[in-house]
Amino acid sequence: MEWGVPSCMPEAVVALTGASGAQYCVRLIEALVDYGWTVNLIVTSTGAINLDLECGITPSELAARDGVNLEDNQNL
Repeated sequence: MEWGVPSCMPEAVVALTGASGAQYCVRLIEALVDYGWTVNLIVTSTGAINLDLECGITPSELAARDGVNLEDNQNL
């Protein structure tokens, strides 16, 4: 193993809530995936509304990227 190179893919949990800033969440997920991270995405019902209003996409569309897993909001 080389110094500074992780032996497994890093993983992050990203939560999108009712606060504005959905575009920042989308960009964060894109950057994490671009760098090889696995993202476990949580989107609340109000987060889904903001995602639609601010970015014009659904949580499923955001999670369609390779490396992104949309968690069931009822199973947190």
